[in-house]
Amino acid sequence: MPRFTRLAIIACAAFSFAAHAQLHSGDIILHTDEGRILTGIGNPGAGTFEERQIFTAILGTSFPNFTSDPGFDCLPGTFPVPSANGFNVLDALWHWDGETFVPTAGENMRISLGPANVTTSDGFVAGFTLNVASNGSWHRHYSFFLQQGAAPAIADGVYLLQLEIYNTGGALEPTEPIYMLFNQNASASDVDDAAAWVQANFIDEPGIPGDLNGDGVVDFADLSIVLSQFGMEGDDLDGDANGDGVVDFTDLSIVLSNFGTGL
Repeated sequence: MPRFTRLAIIACAAFSFAAHAQLHSGDIILHTDEGRILTGIGNPGAGTFEERQIFTAILGTSFPNFTSDPGFDCLPGTFPVPSANGFNVLDALWHWDGETFVPTAGENMRISLGPANVTTSDGFVAGFTLNVASNGSWHRHYSFFLQQGAAPAIADGVYLLQLEIYNTGGALEPTEPIYMLFNQNASASDVDDAAAWVQANFIDEPGIPGDLNGDGVVDFADLSIVLSQFGMEGDDLDGDANGDGVVDFTDLSIVLSNFGTGL
């Protein structure tokens, strides 16, 4: 067989493999479009990619309070070479109380891979980067470990972790916020209700939690709204940050935990 023909066959086979590469089932799929990193499910190479921002995980299936699923995966050629992908924690860890997300009772989330690790705090926490493979792919499974805080025990329920993924190549915008719901001995209905709340409050009506006057920044004006209505109950209260019908310490905490942030 002539050398040119052999090379052509190899090239076609390589292209076919890349176009139909198998992605790991259950992972969060990364894709790029118009200069932005997208998250979702499905295979972009097969035309089945569906953009999503909410993902669920179950803690404790292998070790207590721990999971390494879902991971992140993508097709070869998704990211520039050389470069690295990293993550940032966008907010504190929150806990579902059956109606809304509230501050945890001291629990936090440790995120690690090998020796690299970070732990959630009261707000934004910079993560760490991991190199993209030589073929432009990136398949990683972080370890997520729910840690006990000052509370005497870890509370069961649904925990919300907000992340973004970015690339160091300089040509891609980071992902939209990724909302990861961790099931710590919670019911399926609780997880569904928490996911619906995130969809309604963070995605369908995008904005900054605590931005009560809608000016794109959480500042003294928003704090003043909460304090002026503190203790009031009713519908459509401007100071009711979590929409539960009462202006209380939960609403104050939402404003204070996001104080100073802006679009």
